[in-house]
This record gives sequence, C-alpha cells and structure tokens, in this order.
Amino acid sequence: MTIVHNIRCSRVSKPLQHSHRDFWSSQMREFLLIPHAQAVIWSTVLLIVIVTAVFIVGRLRDRMDDDRLEANDLLTNFRELHLQGDIEDSEFRDIKSVLGTKLKRELNDKDHRD
Repeated sequence: MTIVHNIRCSRVSKPLQHSHRDFWSSQMREFLLIPHAQAVIWSTVLLIVIVTAVFIVGRLRDRMDDDRLEANDLLTNFRELHLQGDIEDSEFRDIKSVLGTKLKRELNDKDHRD
C-alpha cells in the first residue's frame, strides 16, 4: 500500500515540479531581457576581465624586473663600448653620470632592505 501511495505522489508531483520550473525559467528569461539586468551582468563581466588583465600585467612586470640589468652591469657594458670606440668620450660621460646616480640609488635601496 505504501508503494502505491508513493507512486501516485510521484506521478502527481512531477507535473507540478515541471510547471514550477517553467515558471521560474520564464521569469528568469524575462528578467535577463531587462536592460538594467543586462547592464549589471555585462558590467560584472567587464570588471572580471579588467581584474584578470591587471593581475596578468602585474605578473609579467615582476618577471621583467627580474631580467633587468642593474646600473653596475650597464656601466660595465658601456665602458666596454667606450673602450672599443663605439661611443665617444662625451657620450660615455653623460651615460656615466646618469648611471652613477642610478647606482647610488640602488645601493641606498639595498642598504635599507638589509
């Protein structure tokens, strides 16, 4: 008797659940067609894309900073170019003054970190 009762209940409840789902799905479709709802959805998508792009660019910049030569290495490279005659004395003096300032800053930064 219980089995028959459960079968009858399940038969009756399935159409009710199905129509209930159709009601909510049609309501949801109507809601999603409202311009305000679409604006919120697309704004959220845009925000996610922007946050992802900022994260990726930040990671790439960190990697690029690791590959960057320090002022000391650059000065050594330019000194070699000067000795080979590829750059003139005045150019080397300008480069040396700029890199000297940068080298002092790097040394100060390293001293403050330690």
